[in-house]
Amino acid sequence: MSAATTTDQEFIALFDAVGGAKAAKILGVQEHNIYKRRRRLEAFFGPISAPNRPRPVVAGRLPLDIKNGSILVGSDFHIWPGEPSTCLRAFKKFVGEIKPAAVILNGDVMDFPRISRHPQNWESAPDPQEEIEAAQDHLNDIVGSCKRGTHKIWTLGNHDARFELMIASAAPQYRGVRGVHLSDHFGCWQKAMSCFINEGVEGGATMVKHRLKGGAGCNESERPQRWG
Repeated sequence: MSAATTTDQEFIALFDAVGGAKAAKILGVQEHNIYKRRRRLEAFFGPISAPNRPRPVVAGRLPLDIKNGSILVGSDFHIWPGEPSTCLRAFKKFVGEIKPAAVILNGDVMDFPRISRHPQNWESAPDPQEEIEAAQDHLNDIVGSCKRGTHKIWTLGNHDARFELMIASAAPQYRGVRGVHLSDHFGCWQKAMSCFINEGVEGGATMVKHRLKGGAGCNESERPQRWG
């Protein structure tokens, strides 16, 4: 098992079993590269534990049982300050008219171009705080249009993950500080990597997930995620 051919799942299992120092020797790489990859993967899969380190209990795979009712799913709003997109306006309108049993934000609620790892030259792009405040306004409107008891769920998108990924990569020691997790700013939404609707019923469950990170065979139910 070499560094070039180690999948994300193999890397996580190895780190769980032997820790960073031994994993570096097994893979034949520098130890700091092991921890760098670990931080990158934690943004998508949640805390990756070394041996004898307690694993936090957080929901990676969220079950949702709806016996009678509608579910409204919206994705990729990429909210910026200013005039909302047609997609976002329509979604907010449907929430008020349909009054669904569950509302699912299926990732990339915000864009975060200024903290992307990809080169960009958008001088007019908003700062992360501006995007968060704009998203809070729109999501508060959605919550206000929901009927009592509506399930409000947010499955993580790759653009959403940029917020915590940058902080985790630059200052991992701030992990327990309130405010560094996107969840701290949107408290009324249940956060998860994926949502399984009516699992166990005849015909199988419906999965809502932003992207199948890791490809076929990835079992996200076994991997906690970073939403705190």
